Amino acid sequence: LSISLDWQYITSSQLSLPLIQQANSWIGYVICYVAMAAIYYSNVWNAKTFPFMSTSIFADDGKKYNQTAVFVHGILDKARLEAVGFPNVTGTYAWGMLMRNAAIGALVTHVVLFWGKDVWRSVKQSRDKTQPDRHWQAMQKYKEAPHWWYLILLAVSFVFGLVVVLTQHTTLPWYSYIVSLLLGTIVAPFSGVLYAILGNGISTNQLTKMIGGIVSPGRPLANLYFYAWSHSTIAQVINLSNDLKMGQYLKIPPRAMFVSQIVGTVFGAFLNYAIASTIISSKFALLHTNTGSYVWSGAYYQSLNVSAVTWSMAKYMYGPGTPYFIIPM
Repeated sequence: LSISLDWQYITSSQLSLPLIQQANSWIGYVICYVAMAAIYYSNVWNAKTFPFMSTSIFADDGKKYNQTAVFVHGILDKARLEAVGFPNVTGTYAWGMLMRNAAIGALVTHVVLFWGKDVWRSVKQSRDKTQPDRHWQAMQKYKEAPHWWYLILLAVSFVFGLVVVLTQHTTLPWYSYIVSLLLGTIVAPFSGVLYAILGNGISTNQLTKMIGGIVSPGRPLANLYFYAWSHSTIAQVINLSNDLKMGQYLKIPPRAMFVSQIVGTVFGAFLNYAIASTIISSKFALLHTNTGSYVWSGAYYQSLNVSAVTWSMAKYMYGPGTPYFIIPM
């Protein structure tokens, strides 16, 4: 129930995003307050055995789950799993996964049923160069970045990614790498349409983790890599489209925008890696706790770990007859 009147936390999105989109979010917040409290106090998924909210995984007795005991060199050992038992997540975390899955289905359905004709018309206008948008028309005086630029970028990126997969002990098979990219390619247009129309995105990474668990069962590290490749494809598509559209508004030549995006992405990769490595090495103990501090928290990394571990044993965690079967369904 944290309420703030500080615009640093409110952010300008409250002035720029469509009211209908904001109202949907507000309704969602109210539903979540009620649902999470109801799940906890009615002890759904044994919620009272675990903390009310946490991004960790737990044993049946409520203590932190010993995941290192069930994985040998990053691969699930079924005999050890039977001895240690299956992990559990908090009721609120399970609810979050359930709603994210529902949102993915809603995203695809809504785009197809409500915006499908608009999307198809836009595709034809792009192909025939009959786009009525005045900003697009004003940009026709500049040379467009040719398709072969993007194809070369795709080829180079694909090879670099494949080298990482094959040489860095990721436990991710080469075919899973290809599937992850194809999955991101399929999901990206749906996310892009929603973002373009309402300025809001839906978290689709739950789907990538689910599929990753199916393609590479028993391999949590492989699941993380699968998620990273697939989700990055989606995120880069949205970011690239966002920048290109901003370039139209500001009348930045497309070729200059393409080059600046490449430079910024490559520089950002090195910078983000350096900063993340520094933070993790210097704050490792704090990031490993369930609560963190008022400045540092490992909640995000812990949630990635939970997803990787649980979806790598999807057959035992989310299969028929399990407590969490409703989540993938």
